[in-house]
Amino acid sequence: MKKFLIGMAFFLVAGIAQALEVGDKVPCIHLVNIYPDATEHEECIASPLVEGQKVVLEFFQTTCGACLDNMPAFNSLSAQTEGKAFFRLIGLDRNEKALRQFAIDHKADLKASVALDMDRVASKAYGIQYTPTTYVVHNDVIVFKHIGTWEKEEQAELQKLLAE
Repeated sequence: MKKFLIGMAFFLVAGIAQALEVGDKVPCIHLVNIYPDATEHEECIASPLVEGQKVVLEFFQTTCGACLDNMPAFNSLSAQTEGKAFFRLIGLDRNEKALRQFAIDHKADLKASVALDMDRVASKAYGIQYTPTTYVVHNDVIVFKHIGTWEKEEQAELQKLLAE
């Protein structure tokens, strides 16, 4: 029993140690982009549309209350910083149909692309343990990380960072 507990503690600590933090270089993870393109394609999730643009990644689930609470602020911020930052939602739902329905239901408000991570490739590479988790990436390096609902302070900090 003691060996089992020590082994479990090791794996828990190892998992926590792998979470990407500010200053870390991001891996190029290719996921299927399911929205807004009608033609699905794979692309590196941290790649900007325009060279030098910041990329905001939000790992979320359609069943996560805090994730849904972030959506109005996420959409507002993406509209305010259009051209300066590229926004991408990374859906961790195991139910692909639910994620696709989410994109359809929020089409009018959604100012981001939506990528599908059903197999948890990106969430494992980034060390995601909780949703929502938000990263801002610039030139392949994490410059901001936040876990949980965006409060007004985080929104202001994000807006300032993205305006630079």
